[in-house]
Amino acid sequence: MKILFVNDFLKPLGGAETYIINISQLLEKKGCKVFFFATNTGSDFEENYKYLKYFPEYLNMKNSSKLHQFKNFFNFFYDNNAKKKFEEYINEIKPDLVHISSILYYLTPSIIDVCSKKNIPIISTLHGVKFVCPSNLMRSRNIYCDKAFCLSNNIMNNIVNCISNKCKGKNAVNATISMFKIYLYRKYMDKIDYFICPSQAMYDFAVKAGIDTNKMAIIPNYVSDLYLQDVPDYDSQQYFLYAGRLSREKGVHYLLKAMEKLPDIKLRIAGVGQEEENLKKMARANNLKNVEFIGFKTGEEFKKEYKNCIASILPSNCLEAFGLTIVESFALGKPVIGSNIGGIAEIIKDGINGITFEPGNIDELANAIYRLNQDKNSAINMGKNGRNMVEKFYNAEHHSKKLIQSYELLTKQKVKLEK
Repeated sequence: MKILFVNDFLKPLGGAETYIINISQLLEKKGCKVFFFATNTGSDFEENYKYLKYFPEYLNMKNSSKLHQFKNFFNFFYDNNAKKKFEEYINEIKPDLVHISSILYYLTPSIIDVCSKKNIPIISTLHGVKFVCPSNLMRSRNIYCDKAFCLSNNIMNNIVNCISNKCKGKNAVNATISMFKIYLYRKYMDKIDYFICPSQAMYDFAVKAGIDTNKMAIIPNYVSDLYLQDVPDYDSQQYFLYAGRLSREKGVHYLLKAMEKLPDIKLRIAGVGQEEENLKKMARANNLKNVEFIGFKTGEEFKKEYKNCIASILPSNCLEAFGLTIVESFALGKPVIGSNIGGIAEIIKDGINGITFEPGNIDELANAIYRLNQDKNSAINMGKNGRNMVEKFYNAEHHSKKLIQSYELLTKQKVKLEK
């Protein structure tokens, strides 16, 4: 089977990109032929990729000239250049199926039209809620929007809600543009044949957003065999670790506030993102000498950070579709302290493989960190339970089997429709 993975970027910038890298390598081992399509920002794992000539321009509207913005304004919503290159690419490689990860903001839904025109099955993994909300269900940049005001199909109503709730800060223009992009994308989602939800929480949200339950399946994410091949170092307990994107919805600012209460406990922060400088300023302003920003880590360096920690922390204040860093931490024998929200709460069993706390509750978070720092034997036992859980439920074999079954079901359905 020939599978074409489509995503705005082909670099491990976040969960969606990391998933593509891992699953493509796994499927190749299963005998599938894998291709990629993304913007022309290069690749960290497929250098000199054979088909880079088909990758369209990355339309970075924020850091471009007014002339460039004017020329590409409509392509920002529906990229005809990406559509043209994608069709040329499709004609050459002739994939059996297209697997979309994230295309909303750069590749745009124009490529969905190409697949529809050529009757190529499209499957999409819902890695988050941005197909409904441009700020990951965050009002005023830091308040979880549990009512999900933008689930409606009324574009004007959604724009008003986005502006009034300051979901994109105080910039009404950004809010309007973002909601129009989402509105257009949701119209094209009807042409997607099947959706994969990494968690029950994501599935439930998708149902509220109007996606047909007959077009969805829950297939939890998995941890790469490269993690499970490593022997956990349960005795190495030097610090706590946050590993992930540094954006507002990830709740790292709450974590820094918790660390103010714990001056004798060390925290290492691995990751980059739009909030990086703000978080560093916050740490300096509060004299957090126990907090160290170590930048973006990959490969063995990244695994070493997990191996030497007491526990990892995921303080998200948004609906996480899954939480890949949770199972990565478990695989290397370390428990996780995580917000009791979305997919996080489905993986972390409080007191068994980690500790959960109310999102945004700084005292609960600080208490959880203090508890594991004081009782390192509990941290070891929780880490062992996490490792066992990953081996049973979040392994590559389990995930690939379910995914390939979905691929085969979808391609057979398309063949029947053609006949």
